[in-house]
Amino acid sequence: MNLQTKNHKLIRFLGVFILLLLFVAPTFGQIEIFGTVSKQEKSNRKGRPYAKISIKGKWKHTKADKYGRFSITVPDSNVILVFKARGYFTKEFKIGINFANKIRLEEDLSKRQKRIREEDSKWLPVIHSDTCFRSIGKPVIYLYPQIETDISLKLQYNGSLKTTYPIYNGGWNVHALPNGTLLNKADNKEYSYLFWDGQTNYTIDQTTFENGFVISSDTALTFLQNILPKTGLKPREYNEFIVYWLPFLKANRLTFVHFRNGDNYNIISKNEVTPKPDTQIRVFMEFKTVDTFFKVNPQTFPTLIRQGFTLVEWGGSMLTKAIKVKDENGVFKTR
Repeated sequence: MNLQTKNHKLIRFLGVFILLLLFVAPTFGQIEIFGTVSKQEKSNRKGRPYAKISIKGKWKHTKADKYGRFSITVPDSNVILVFKARGYFTKEFKIGINFANKIRLEEDLSKRQKRIREEDSKWLPVIHSDTCFRSIGKPVIYLYPQIETDISLKLQYNGSLKTTYPIYNGGWNVHALPNGTLLNKADNKEYSYLFWDGQTNYTIDQTTFENGFVISSDTALTFLQNILPKTGLKPREYNEFIVYWLPFLKANRLTFVHFRNGDNYNIISKNEVTPKPDTQIRVFMEFKTVDTFFKVNPQTFPTLIRQGFTLVEWGGSMLTKAIKVKDENGVFKTR
């Protein structure tokens, strides 16, 4: 079938077939979709690596591996899967009740897309320069003075702030109670913590890890419940951490996880606080989807004792570029 458009003179078809095998998971009535995204040029069928597959209307998504293979869990057979790959028009596919289906994606060879296709290797998840782009997700800051105290806090962050709550406006000025309740002076409203997120560039050195953990989707909850108290977080704090980050970890079959704490957190951001806290407990989780399980030296944490005015902060970032992790033999390998 030929497709003619007003703006594109060059449009041809590549047969891209997605074979879906479905089975009902043993719990919760979910369905696990397995498939392969492949492209057909002339008579040769080749896997289309790293295509993005998502559930329409939801943030949950996965990526095909370098061979075009993928899997994704869906709540039922009525959902619509969305397939995206550079150089192709987006395709939506309703699962239905069929056990095997195939889809033909139409290639887009507009001038912009053609250039992207010619430089396709730049799209693969490999770092080609000394910097890359990262989104910092939901750092929250708790303040626990020993007595009611007026506190000012400014962020030292080499990036652009996206969202703040309460509104940052060059800094926060709050009246803090020992139980962590904050009265923001700018709007005279009560808050549980200070919140911000942002975007920044960071170097390859910040994607190199000496230790960490590799966890699976079904162990993510237990992992967080066991590890976060060791970082110094208390139940109120680590439960709010889990509620926010658990869906991200459960969306991946396997995930590499590393925590920055203490002075190592300063790579992400610093706080200028008046009066200065006596104790600071800061935990930042970096994580990345990985294709296979591998052994890594487990991360350990120093014992922290809260004394005097205490500041507690946690946040996280999902890494999408390649990282280097030292294996159990002391060799750094790209993941």
